[in-house]
Formats: sequence, C-alpha cells, structure tokens
Amino acid sequence: MVSREAIDEAGWLELLANRLRRAIDRRKPMLNSETDACRLCFSEADELPGVVVDKYVGLVILQLLARGLDSAAVRETCVRVLREELQPAAILERPDPRIRELEGLTAPSSEPLYIADAANPAASTQFRLNGLVFQFDANSGQKTGAFLDQRANYAVAQEWARKLGTKNRDGGGRALDVCCYQGGFALHLAQVCSQVTGIDASHASLEVAERNLEANRARLTAQVDWVEGDAFQILRDWSDSGETFDAIVLDPPAFAKTHRAVEGALRGYKS
Repeated sequence: MVSREAIDEAGWLELLANRLRRAIDRRKPMLNSETDACRLCFSEADELPGVVVDKYVGLVILQLLARGLDSAAVRETCVRVLREELQPAAILERPDPRIRELEGLTAPSSEPLYIADAANPAASTQFRLNGLVFQFDANSGQKTGAFLDQRANYAVAQEWARKLGTKNRDGGGRALDVCCYQGGFALHLAQVCSQVTGIDASHASLEVAERNLEANRARLTAQVDWVEGDAFQILRDWSDSGETFDAIVLDPPAFAKTHRAVEGALRGYKS
C-alpha cells in the first residue's frame, strides 16, 4: 500500500528501490545455464503493485501498470536498480495498451530507458527456459513478449505428461495445447510425447512457435503440428468426430477483464 499521507516521495522511492532489489534477489537463484530468463518482479506478489519486470537474457522489460507509478522519478529509480543489479544490455518499457487507457497513463517513449551500446540497440534475442530455446522480440507479442511466469507450470505439465505416457501403450502419448501462443507448453510436452498439436488463432504467434520448434528440434521426441483457427470451433468439431488426446493443456486468454464481462466469460469457460 502506498499513501501520499503515510510516506513522502523520497521515502516512497527508497521503498521502491529496496523492494525491487529484494524481488530481484529472490529470483536470481532461478537463473542458470538451462534458464536465462525469468520474471524478476511480479507486482503485488513483491509488494510493488503495478510493477512488472521481466529479464530476457540481457534485455530487461519494465511495465508500469498504475497511475501512481507514471513518473520520471519512478522510472529513474527502477532503471538505476536494474542497472546496478543486472548490468543489462538494454532496459525497455513496454506498456499494456488496455491498462494504459483505463489508468490514464502517459504514452511512454519508444526509445529504450537504458542502452549499454547505442550503436547496437538490439530489441530481440533468444532465451532459454528449462533448457528449451525461445525467440524474443520486444516489439511484438503479448504482455512483455512471452509468459515467463509460466516457467514452473511448463515443467510441471511436461512431468505430468511424462507420467501419463508411461501408462500409454505407444509410450509417449498424444498431447494437445489449446491457445498455444508461441508454443511454450507444446514444446515442453514435445520432449516426452510422441505427437503434439498446438492450436491458436494468431498466425503471427504460430510463426514464432514454428521458429521455436526448429530451434529445439534436436531435443524433441514428438511430431509437432500447429493448427490456426478458433479453438472453440475446432474443439467442437474434434469432439463430434471422436478425436482423443492423452494430455491436454487448456490455457485460454482472460475472458473476464471487467466485471461486466463475467456472465459472458462464464459461458466461454463452460464451453
């Protein structure tokens, strides 16, 4: 909780810096040769509501999602701490367009908040999660570009599918990743399954998923295919035709982003 009455700006900026350092210290042990990207600061979970920081190897993405954070002083404090703790190649701010509109936030500059080498202002890289390689472009994709907060869930889904596969007559089994985005769950499942299918409505996301597939081909045991289309209709059609899978990951986008959307969202989740 931050209050104008309980703390002055200098005190607030010191609190911000200390909590951000603490959040980074919590996450640094997660980084190793198998995982060189992670969520460093996760908003309320780190006592910094509205502050999200993701690290993609040398690129750090900052999101400020609350009106009270929309100031030069807050950005300067975040950049200072991130530089001191991480020595990044670049720090970029990536807003959430919908939150920005709802909160009335100013439009951030398209220029990096910090760049170590102005002659090479790279905004894309490759990163590793659980040993798998993924493409990252700071100028495209959802959220901060990828879903780093799913790292543990990716690993758990892979292990669960592996255990299910031991009961399957053909070994690895058949898996489905619905709303697969850039293939995070699908490629983890492809290490332990014999066949994996990913569904997404976004052609651009599936193009990245295919590049991720090619980058990891040597590690995968499964035949992987992508299906572009409306997951609702595809699942209805497959249900009617008797398609079956041994493991299914169902990770749709949020259906209820406002209170008014709850009724329709409940119908969507049921469907």
